[in-house]
Amino acid sequence: MKCAFCDALAVAHITEVQTDEITVERNLCEAHATERGFLSTDRQQASALKFLARIRRLIEFIKVNDRMPTPTELQQLGAYGMLTAAAGSKEFKEQLAYLETMADFVEKHRRIPKEEELPPDPF
Repeated sequence: MKCAFCDALAVAHITEVQTDEITVERNLCEAHATERGFLSTDRQQASALKFLARIRRLIEFIKVNDRMPTPTELQQLGAYGMLTAAAGSKEFKEQLAYLETMADFVEKHRRIPKEEELPPDPF
């Protein structure tokens, strides 16, 4: 299920009782659930640190091998999606810089960044 406010995967299902006859149900991603006080900061930090470990492994792989991982390698690294930029290309450098920016943000703030806190997505 998707979040009611963005396209991220929903991790919380919230039912709000507005009156005896009216309830509103929403599925929220981790960021929106935390923002609204439905998830603890500890859970958000644990999730961010797990993400950070994965993204750091991905960055290290890209730097050591000077290429993007294959789909099988992405799965082994715990990463999702497919990175296809050719080594040395402008896209390759932009994607690597984006990943490093994401990792630095998570390391500093101990949370996943909001959309407006990131540079433009090069993927």
